[in-house]
Amino acid sequence: MVLRHQNLGDSDRLITVLSNEYGKLRLSVRGARKTKSRLGGHVEPLIYGDFLVVRGKTLDTVTQAQAIETFPMVRSNLIKMSEGIYLAELVDNFLQVGEPQSNILAFLLNILDKSNDIEDKGDLLLRIFEIKLLSFTGFQPGLDNCTDCGIQLGDRKEYFFVARSGGVVCQNCVDSHSAWVRTVNADVIESIRLIQQNGINTIEKVNFTEDLLSDLEMLIRWYLNYVLDRPIEALSFLDQVRSTKELFSS
Repeated sequence: MVLRHQNLGDSDRLITVLSNEYGKLRLSVRGARKTKSRLGGHVEPLIYGDFLVVRGKTLDTVTQAQAIETFPMVRSNLIKMSEGIYLAELVDNFLQVGEPQSNILAFLLNILDKSNDIEDKGDLLLRIFEIKLLSFTGFQPGLDNCTDCGIQLGDRKEYFFVARSGGVVCQNCVDSHSAWVRTVNADVIESIRLIQQNGINTIEKVNFTEDLLSDLEMLIRWYLNYVLDRPIEALSFLDQVRSTKELFSS
């Protein structure tokens, strides 16, 4: 899966891909920006394909490429495309080069397949992917016990979520934190639990209100910002696309 590309030299591209066997890789594609290139159309972001790669001293090179899945409905819809680019950037930011992550690749393909077929569930698909990605990469929020002292929290109307602690904390422990603390209502916490514990087909059947998805988005964005410790550039573009749609639909 091609996650991103950038210009390299006068006519080449440097692409970042996620592969089953080798994890994330950075590869050069010679002449990809030339109009007559046979490779250029097969190495665009969000294309899943077969690549023949030749090892190099400093940079490996793609010599043959064949697209397997191009997700045409995603690529032809600006909102879906911006959502897909956001997910690809998330994966790129979380993973180190050369670490196999076949489960993440499989789930990214699953989400893009769903987006390719479903018209109006983009927000939910993004939240599912974000929360599952946190679990795959070892940053799953702890929601049942205080992540500082370990006591069981039980059912509450509101929870204290501390990014530094990686989940919810009790009343006694929250006082020791002065930054990266949020008060979160129980519905949001239950939604995260539901997504953590179930497959995508089960989650899709649940009726999430717009307000709940909005609250969930704000919390997850905030937590991702802490975990990654850098802004996610694709989010700005996604927000601009969404605001433009809202402007013309109002």
